Order: sequence, then structure tokens, then C-alpha cells
Amino acid sequence: MDNKEFYKGMRSHFGITHKANEYLDELLLRIGKVSINLFKLDEWLHSEIGEYETKEGLSMNGVIAKYYGEEAANFVKKFI
Repeated sequence: MDNKEFYKGMRSHFGITHKANEYLDELLLRIGKVSINLFKLDEWLHSEIGEYETKEGLSMNGVIAKYYGEEAANFVKKFI
């Protein structure tokens, strides 16, 4: 996976255009692996949807699939 695909996916699946680099895992990026920072993404999901674990009983994968679609959930899986 490369940076270009990451930025394209963040824009198309989540509407995140500016500051998408904030969702990159900086440590893994240092060794050349483009990977999503799940902690940052979880914070963003909570700001957008709320406490989905307790209110809806959903996992992060489940909430992404429900609100953003299976393609978005697969995108995140590719960048873990």
C-alpha cells in the first residue's frame, strides 16, 4: 500500500481530505509501512458517531461498516 492510495481512501470513504496524514501511524511510517493509526481513527469515529460501543454494541469495524460501508471497513483492514 502507498500514501496515494491511503489519502484517496480517506477522502472517498470518510470525507477526510485535509490533515489525513494525522491518521497515519508515524512509527510504522518511519520504517516504510503505510498504516492507519487506529487510535486516531477511533477518536474521529467517536466525534462523528458518539459512543458506539455502549450505545449500539458495535466494534470499530462494525461501526465503519454500518455508517460508511463494507468497502470502508475493508480499506481500514488493508491499512492495519
